Amino acid sequence: MKPLKRQQILDISEKLFNRFGIRRTGVDEIARLANVAKGTIYNYFGDKEGLIRELILSKFTVFETMLEKSLESVRDPVEKVRITLVEHLKVIIETPYLSDKLLYGSYEDKIKDILEDLESKTRKTVRKIIDTSYLKKMQATEKRAIVNSLLFALKGMDESIRNHIGVNTLKKYETDIRYLVGALMPKRISEINGG
Repeated sequence: MKPLKRQQILDISEKLFNRFGIRRTGVDEIARLANVAKGTIYNYFGDKEGLIRELILSKFTVFETMLEKSLESVRDPVEKVRITLVEHLKVIIETPYLSDKLLYGSYEDKIKDILEDLESKTRKTVRKIIDTSYLKKMQATEKRAIVNSLLFALKGMDESIRNHIGVNTLKKYETDIRYLVGALMPKRISEINGG
């Protein structure tokens, strides 16, 4: 498998899926624009679903890498949580084909599992930040409530983006996330510190 040709197919596919949607983008068109035989796509990815699966996995790998880099130098756990939620939404906003209803309906369970993996990774990261921060003195039920509240709100933002409700700019959601994280976490800081 030639990595350059494979990446070219993925890049063309992503552009077409983002522009026209998954249903209206055929393997024939991808092959034509990638300047490869249709069989080459099937050899690399198995089928259209395999191609979609690879695209989603590559996006989530980028998400994990960007998140690690973004959190590396940050010490404040509140800011780390905020960054984690913003990076999660950035993936959804910058990858329009992830909002394609087809992904959540008729595609195979493997693709649905991959999509759920983004939420799972975000949840684990937020939980880890809370567990290793000054909040570690909190009771497990309180920590779980904070994580669940943050992820519940994030899921609503995800859904809003997928349904194109309102303006889907990262800046708008960053403001919402800053408020949400600030509302849930600082109160706990003063309580834990005896304030």
